[in-house]
Amino acid sequence: MKLQESQWHVQLYLWCRDTWNTFRDDNDWNTHHNLCLYIRSIILWAPLALLSQLALVAWAGYVLVYYPVTRIGWTGFFWEIGVVVGIAFAFLLFMLIRKGIRRLSQAWTNRRYRKLEKLEGTKEDAEEVLVTPEKDKGPGFIEVVFEYLVAMKQKTCPTIEIVPTVAKEQ
Repeated sequence: MKLQESQWHVQLYLWCRDTWNTFRDDNDWNTHHNLCLYIRSIILWAPLALLSQLALVAWAGYVLVYYPVTRIGWTGFFWEIGVVVGIAFAFLLFMLIRKGIRRLSQAWTNRRYRKLEKLEGTKEDAEEVLVTPEKDKGPGFIEVVFEYLVAMKQKTCPTIEIVPTVAKEQ
């Protein structure tokens, strides 16, 4: 089974696998991939590694809430919260602007197609002039889960290949 590296579930798998490898101080999973490892990394191993590090989360809560309140009082704590909310708002604003620029770019491309349709007559002619590469989409997450269920029923574990995303040549 070939999976595209740009798909969200493949990126989640790679992140989960790296989280589990970091937790175990191991790097032996980078060479081979199979469907059982893929599903177990997402569902079992990465959440287990994250839950085992719950002490770090508790320590972060102590540092971010209890310590500032005891040292600088509630007023300083609210200043700290204000700074964090301000940074989060700036990040959200940046992401919204980025998404808006992408939409404007797509609208501009569609406008160019409409102009070429008027000049040359059909959309197919316009697509020949303005070639936009299409991405080859691999199987979605639901298809991967169904493949896993079939593999478990057959008591096999097929290998998967994670391929980098490339535009399809025309």
